[in-house]
Amino acid sequence: MTAFFVGLGLQVEGRMVVEGEFVDTVIGIPHSRSEIVMLRPSDGGTALELSSFVTPEHEPGSPAAMAN
Repeated sequence: MTAFFVGLGLQVEGRMVVEGEFVDTVIGIPHSRSEIVMLRPSDGGTALELSSFVTPEHEPGSPAAMAN
């Protein structure tokens, strides 16, 4: 996904990995780990944050489940 937005002209402003007890508590998924990429247009406009779970592995759920 990052390459798609870079191809549109946004620039990677930063990358980080978040994990730990605080993150697990906030999102409600134990032992989670996420990679976050910040992108911004060259004119300094509004930033875009992309987040992707590294762990845990995806478990299929109900397509009718409500977002939270």
